[in-house]
Amino acid sequence: MKKITGLLLLVLLCSFTYTSLNPIQRIKLSMVSRSVKDGHLKKVEADVYYNLEGKMVTYYTTPKPYITITNSKGDIQAYDQRQNVVFQTQNLMFSTETTQVYFFLQNKLADLGLSAMGFQMHNVSFDEGLNVTIWQPPIELSGQLKEVKLVHDKRKPIFLSYTDQNDQIVKKTYFYKYITLNGQTPFPTAITQIDYITPSDSTITKVAFSDILVNEQVDKSQLDFEIPVNARVVE
Repeated sequence: MKKITGLLLLVLLCSFTYTSLNPIQRIKLSMVSRSVKDGHLKKVEADVYYNLEGKMVTYYTTPKPYITITNSKGDIQAYDQRQNVVFQTQNLMFSTETTQVYFFLQNKLADLGLSAMGFQMHNVSFDEGLNVTIWQPPIELSGQLKEVKLVHDKRKPIFLSYTDQNDQIVKKTYFYKYITLNGQTPFPTAITQIDYITPSDSTITKVAFSDILVNEQVDKSQLDFEIPVNARVVE
């Protein structure tokens, strides 16, 4: 349990909520993630349950079964049922309210949370019907990043990239295969992310969401799961 496979990926990609006149109180989706680096494939499969209060319970099946519980404060518990042991940590970067998918379901598609993170829009242009915005980073990130590029096709974000001070793209993200949740919220069921470790070395991660259920369709008991009090805590 020292290394929780796929935990960071899922928290970064799958935390969400949505507020409107007809809010999503609970949501469930199945996730399959495939990452390729140096020709090696890593696959993660899980069922994710989330409620409006920011609690997320994830049931992993691949590469091995375990359960994680995460909240909006960045508290994480990862539980191995077979050994009855739990790993615990806390970090705001794991918060269920700081991710791209969260901003989709908050209907903040215009900037995917860039404004909330301190980025400022620098330029707007149009390219073959697509809306392209360039964002400058806050002072605390200006040493690492030069700009962020966000591309929309009408309301839907389809591309996001980060460029460093050497004019090298360090991350690209593509959003596609959109569906409409709850009759009003555009949501991408496929995300491809490319992380450039060096100009010639990268990690490609493809995430697909399916079997999405909302509100009364969701099994509430899966969200109510609690780790047994007699579980052994490990570092």
